[in-house]
Amino acid sequence: KDIYLPDAYCEGAVNVAEAARVVAELNAHFDRYFKDDKLTESVGVVAFGQKQIEEIQSQVKRDKVLSAKITKALAGFDDLPEKLIFFKTILTVQGQEIDHLILSLTYGKNKNGTLVQAFGELNQSQGANKLGQCIFNVAVTRAKSAVTVIHSVRADEITNKNVSFIAEYLQTVAQFSEDGRAQFVGNTVEETEAGFLRDVAEYLVECGVSADRVVLNFGVTDGSVRIPIVVLSPDKERALLGVWCESHLASDYDYFDYHARYYDVLRGESRGWRLHRVYIQDWVDNAIATKQALREALSRVQ
Repeated sequence: KDIYLPDAYCEGAVNVAEAARVVAELNAHFDRYFKDDKLTESVGVVAFGQKQIEEIQSQVKRDKVLSAKITKALAGFDDLPEKLIFFKTILTVQGQEIDHLILSLTYGKNKNGTLVQAFGELNQSQGANKLGQCIFNVAVTRAKSAVTVIHSVRADEITNKNVSFIAEYLQTVAQFSEDGRAQFVGNTVEETEAGFLRDVAEYLVECGVSADRVVLNFGVTDGSVRIPIVVLSPDKERALLGVWCESHLASDYDYFDYHARYYDVLRGESRGWRLHRVYIQDWVDNAIATKQALREALSRVQ
């Protein structure tokens, strides 16, 4: 989720408007996942600097309703509190995982509207020294389910090459937050050459799935592991089912990695993909049963 606050500014390493929006997003999270005094999805807040974290915590404390919910949620949690809710700087979050992450970029324009391209420790990435970039990459990958990025500087405004990775990340966030299938990478049925993959995709359309919901060679970015076929939800915001078709890999992947290890990792509990495997020999030699199994897999997610 991409939240850009054009009028927000950072003064003394504190961005009050971003902090307020973090609190609003926390309230929305609790509205959705807090039931019977229990929080069913964990949430973490990360900010660029200790002063911003203190400002966020101060605003949370002033929100009596939210504070009470946090207290109740932690009281009913029987593990380390930070596994359910945490407030950390981009340095101290290293190694921590959480379901939902809310990130306050904090830095950007000052009160006069002048862009200050200083991002604390992250400016340490210079030449072969990638420390700042490594810190940033670890921090923004702490979420298992969703990331909300709150920022008051645009990607195209960041021209300091030492922090170009922040601009690239903001571009990715903007892509992910778009509506429909524009946020994903992949091909339509019509763009795919005739063959096994297209046959399976066309069968999904025969089963009643609209063609614009069927994506071949699906990925979340250009460099991500591609899933042969994905069926999107009716609003095309997320994937409902991945159809793992046996395919020719050339030199892009190792066969075992792609068809066994990647498949098992993605459908594991931490990734949560619903995947259905289809082999080309079964598709040809045992078509009726293979198509019926695929139709049943589709019916379970529709």
